[in-house]
Amino acid sequence: GETKAGVLAGYIGSSDRNVVPEVFNVHITNSTVGTEAARGTNYLGGVAAQIQKDGTKLSHVAIESSTVYGNLAENKTIGGMIAYIKCGATLEDCHSSALVHARAYVGGIVGFTEEPAEKTTLISRCYADGAPITASYRYAGGIVGHANGLGTLTISDCYVIANVQSTNGWAGGICGDHNKGVTQIYNCYSTGEVSASFGAGGIVGQVNADGLDVKRCA
Repeated sequence: GETKAGVLAGYIGSSDRNVVPEVFNVHITNSTVGTEAARGTNYLGGVAAQIQKDGTKLSHVAIESSTVYGNLAENKTIGGMIAYIKCGATLEDCHSSALVHARAYVGGIVGFTEEPAEKTTLISRCYADGAPITASYRYAGGIVGHANGLGTLTISDCYVIANVQSTNGWAGGICGDHNKGVTQIYNCYSTGEVSASFGAGGIVGQVNADGLDVKRCA
């Protein structure tokens, strides 16, 4: 089966083309989102599991003193704020200090992005700090775990002050893996320890395709 869970919502979207969801000025503390179920695909986010409506915007949202987790042997796609973005969305001025851990596709802010062609997801002025961000298998990132869209992911003016760990491979201080599409990372930095058995990078863990552009990062 499939599980989608978040403190505010499992799913953010709308079939009405005139409705564009917005989430703003939200402060979440002392929460837990997780499952120990050993089977199925799970999308678990500190705020919401999935965003699938173009134009959705999160602004001034914070999650602190919280935990987002999945079964370390099976579950994947876990984010401190959002597990999965499958559209063009915007996250601005957001913050997570949640403890985040699962098997794969683990991000301090977003676990997995998959923008359609000609769509853009913007993550701007967001940061993750405090608790570690850990994948027991692969793909852990301080901001985004896995960038897999055909469109554009832009991460700008973000930072990470947390350890990022991937037991098997591919961990990045900002982005764990750039797999396809265009990933732009501008004016970002990471000061935590980044570790993996292979493919560990201060900004990006793995570059698996053309389209990565990194500027003014440390």
